[in-house]
This record gives sequence, structure tokens and C-alpha cells, in this order.
Amino acid sequence: MKNKRVSVAEKYLAESIIREEGTTLPHVNLYSDYRQFCSRYGFPATSHQGLGRVFARVMPDVERSRIWNRRVVWKNVRLRVS
Repeated sequence: MKNKRVSVAEKYLAESIIREEGTTLPHVNLYSDYRQFCSRYGFPATSHQGLGRVFARVMPDVERSRIWNRRVVWKNVRLRVS
């Protein structure tokens, strides 16, 4: 089942993320949107940390940062507006 979750996460990222210079995407927003995607299509969701690991593997050139030493953000990407 784990491999299916990863492929769902990869599918979600491929369909939902747009690279755009000068933007930041809080990981909490990314995960919330991912959970909605999984619920809408009846897929099992991976964990918050699991999605972060998949994101870093699928998009290794996207910089991860922390704001206020707590919140993780991804730089130069945004969610696709449906």
C-alpha cells in the first residue's frame, strides 16, 4: 500500500504544483490541499512528513526553508488554481 500512496503523492504534485519565481508555498497549505485531493478521489493519504519527503525527491531543485524557525515553506512554487 505504501507504493500506491507515493504514486498518489507524485501524481498530486505533478498536477497541482506550478513553479513561479518569487512565491512561497507553506507546507501546511500544500498538505491541506493534498488531503482534499485524496478525499475527492478516494485515495489513501500519506503523512505530512511523507508528503514532504516525496516533494523533496520529486522536485530536488525546489528550496525548502523555515519561517520563524517553525513553518516549512517551499520557495518558488505555488498551487495551481482550479
